[in-house]
Amino acid sequence: MVAKMKKFSFDPLFWFCLIVEEGNLTKAAARLGVSVPTLSRQLATLETKIGHQLLHRNARQLNLTNVGETYYNTLAPSLALLQEQVAQLQDSEHDLSGRIHLTCPETAFTTYVNEWVCAFLKAHPKIQMSISFDISEHAFETQQSDLAIVIRPPTKSTLTQIRVLEQEMCLTAAPEYLDQNGKPETLDNLDQFDCLTLGGNDIWPFVQTGSADVPTPTSRYATHSMSALIEASVSGLGICYCPKFLVQPHIATGRLIRILPHIRLPDRNIYLVYGNPKLMPARVRKLRDHLIEQARSFDRGPKSRYLKKPNSSD
Repeated sequence: MVAKMKKFSFDPLFWFCLIVEEGNLTKAAARLGVSVPTLSRQLATLETKIGHQLLHRNARQLNLTNVGETYYNTLAPSLALLQEQVAQLQDSEHDLSGRIHLTCPETAFTTYVNEWVCAFLKAHPKIQMSISFDISEHAFETQQSDLAIVIRPPTKSTLTQIRVLEQEMCLTAAPEYLDQNGKPETLDNLDQFDCLTLGGNDIWPFVQTGSADVPTPTSRYATHSMSALIEASVSGLGICYCPKFLVQPHIATGRLIRILPHIRLPDRNIYLVYGNPKLMPARVRKLRDHLIEQARSFDRGPKSRYLKKPNSSD
C-alpha cells in the first residue's frame, strides 16, 4: 500500500475534480492549459488505476457515477484546502517572478490603473506585465489574460467577478452642439440626437419615477475609448454617456453641459474578472489583491464606493 501511494500522483485527482466543477472536458482543459485528448486520457488512466468508472460520458454532457460522486464529495474539499494552503505559502514568498497579462479599458488604465500597476511592479522587480485594452471579458480568453478589468459583468459562468468600483454617470454635450440641434427634454426623443457610444452595442440605463428604462442609443460614433468619446463630445459631435468624475472639469469650465440632469442614472460598475481561483498563480493573486486595495483607496468624490477584499479561498 505504501509503495503504491508513493507512485500515485495527485494531479489526476485534481483534474477529475476540475472536470466535475467545469461541467465538461473542453472547459476543464482550457483552464488547465492542456488539450482535450490529453485530459480525457488522464481521466481514463485514473479510472483504470482505481478500478472504477467515475464519469458517464457522452457527446453533450458528463454525469457522475455513484462511485464518482463519492470520490468527488470526499476529495474536492481536501484538494481545495490543499490548493489554498499552497497558495498562501506562495503568497508569503517575497521573491515572486513571472509574467502577468492584464486586460483593461484604455481610459481606466491611463486614468488610474497604470499608476497602480507601476507601484506593483516596483514592489516586485522580477515580475513582468503586458497590458491589452478592452472593455469586456471576451479578451480574457482570446488574449489569454490572467486578470481583466471590465465595465460589464461577465457572461461566462466559468469566470469569477468582483465589483471593485462604482462610477456615477451623466449625459453631456457641448454648448455648440446644443445650439445647433436643441436639447433633449425627455428620454423619448433622445434617439433623435447624435449619440457617442462605448462600443457598438452600448446600453444607457436610466431610472425614472421608479421604473427602469434601458435605451440602446443610435450611435453616430462608437469607440472603446471613453477619453476619445469625451473629446468628441467636447468638439461638438454629440451626446456622451460618461463617468461624471471624468467630465466634471469640462462641466466646470462650460465646455460641456449636463443633459437631462433630473433623470437618475444608475452607477456603472467596474469589475475585476479572473478564472478559477484555485489555479491562480501567486503572482496573479498578489496583483489581484493589490488592485482591489488600490480601488479601495481611489478617491473620486462622495460617490466613490468599493467592494471588500475577497476571501483567501476566492
